[in-house]
Amino acid sequence: MQPSMFNVRVPLPERNEVFLMNTFSDAQLLVSPDVAALLDRIGGGETRLTDEERETLDALAEDGFVVS
Repeated sequence: MQPSMFNVRVPLPERNEVFLMNTFSDAQLLVSPDVAALLDRIGGGETRLTDEERETLDALAEDGFVVS
């Protein structure tokens, strides 16, 4: 799995959140910075993930934020 090339990320430091938008699926989410960091990790080739991280990635994949 890897982050979609159609993802747009806007940090919202005053809320300690990150706005994610996928311009292909038009999905939009507010996530915590650790979810954005997880996307960075898998983009860098990280494969050692916890069960919770895998569940998070599965949920992100449903909206097109993560692709095969």
